[in-house]
Amino acid sequence: MNNLFLAARHRITTRVMLWQIFGNLGLMGIAAATTAMPDSHIWELLITLLLLCAFFTGAVALHTFIVRRLRQPDEGKPIWFGGLLLALWIAIYSLASYLLAPLNDRASQRASYWNAMLGSHLRTIFTEARLLNWQQNAFEYLMWIVLPALFIPVAIETVTRGWSAHRNTSRILLRWQYWLTAILAYCVAQGLGSLIDWHRPSNPAAEIVSVVLRLVVAYVACAFLLTYVVALTAELLARNQALRDSAA
Repeated sequence: MNNLFLAARHRITTRVMLWQIFGNLGLMGIAAATTAMPDSHIWELLITLLLLCAFFTGAVALHTFIVRRLRQPDEGKPIWFGGLLLALWIAIYSLASYLLAPLNDRASQRASYWNAMLGSHLRTIFTEARLLNWQQNAFEYLMWIVLPALFIPVAIETVTRGWSAHRNTSRILLRWQYWLTAILAYCVAQGLGSLIDWHRPSNPAAEIVSVVLRLVVAYVACAFLLTYVVALTAELLARNQALRDSAA
């Protein structure tokens, strides 16, 4: 059996990466034009609405195309239906994120209450600040590792192979390679964020060049990182499907 991580890398073609990089740049341009458009007249409001429609339609179409390139779809599964399913999963994911958001709202009150309930000898260990930090970290891991990792396999499989294909995703969540990739992707994304924030004292011209270069590096790295996570998930799904077919 080929190395899983290498096989996932082989799924990423130059064409896919070009679409990922420049397609999302185009979407960012539409988003920027939408926010910059004034709304003092009816025609300006209509243009804003058209731009919003173009942004969401373009985002769904672009990522449906990329997913289908990384995980070859079944014949007869139209791309427009896959796009509708992707839009549905995006809506469900957004709703789940919205419903989970209140968990972090009362973290400070919970930390204060838990600290007050502890004995005096434990309060110096489980301080209020430490309890708050643990809650915030747990919430961040839930929102940026666990929740996306639960949605990505089922979204990829249903977009490419139809609604009933969600049954092929259960074993993926039991693979340590999948969760290792999710954790490493999160850590790399955090590092790329630090790269953007970092700067050293310099003259304005050098600082502008540094900012531009760091943004370009971070953007391309994030695009590859996202594509690789999808490619590895697609490889796991393909191997699981092959095992199911051979067992049948």
